[in-house]
Formats: sequence, structure tokens, C-alpha cells
Amino acid sequence: MRKDEGNRLIKKLTLSTSKLSPEKKEEVKKLKKLTKKPHLDLPITLEDIQKAVDWLCKTYPLLFSAKRHLPLKTGIEKDIFEKEGDQMVFTRSLVRKAIGFYVNHPLYLKNIIEGTLRYDLTGKEAGSIEKGHRENAQEILDSRKKKN
Repeated sequence: MRKDEGNRLIKKLTLSTSKLSPEKKEEVKKLKKLTKKPHLDLPITLEDIQKAVDWLCKTYPLLFSAKRHLPLKTGIEKDIFEKEGDQMVFTRSLVRKAIGFYVNHPLYLKNIIEGTLRYDLTGKEAGSIEKGHRENAQEILDSRKKKN
């Protein structure tokens, strides 16, 4: 669908529905829900992020853990979205935030610096850690030490 077609559809949905039959009103209501992005309506809280991290740890225990933070495969969120599909408990946005929270943990950053491999959802090797990623992790830890 082209952008102008999508804009026309949204414009049509915003027109008065008072002259429509109940069936058409219901159809318009469903279409409005499809064009709405509910995850943008509500702010994401730290509690929401922690719940999503807990879900990741329970759903993929071979990769996500509160005790050991294995280096994640680059783009791991795509694998999660593909595997979970429509059955995902949280929004994609919240899962991305949770992964961001997880990878900023000091233990994860330390494992990036000291490790050589990244891992997939099943805990299997999925590539190596690049030098630039190690350097970035070290810079983050160093800047946190300076703040304290």
C-alpha cells in the first residue's frame, strides 16, 4: 500500500460514522484498531521492562539469565519476533527495550569484553564478538566508574 493510499484510508476512517449501518461501524472500528499503534500511547516503565526481561529469562533460559549474561547474537530480537510471532506476550518495542536493558548490565558488558563468542536463542554459538564491540563495552564501564 502506498503512503497516499494509507492516508486516504485513515482520512475515511475519521469521517463521521453516524450514517453507517451497525455492521459497517464495526468494520470501521476494526480498521481504526489496525492503524493505531497502542505501544506508542503508553509510556514504558522500568517495571514493564523488568517483566519483559523476566519473560525472556523464562522463555529462553539457555541464553538469558540473571546470573550469567551470555553475549547475544547480533539482531537476536529478530529471532525472537520470528519465533514468537503473534503469540508474543509483550510488544516488540518493549522487548527491544528489555534487551537494551539486559545488554547494559555490567556483567553483560564484562562478558563482552572478556568473551569471544555470541550465542543464539538455544545457547549455541552464533558468531564472534568484534573488537569494536569490546572497546565500546569497555568505554561504557569506564564512564560509569568515573560517575561513581
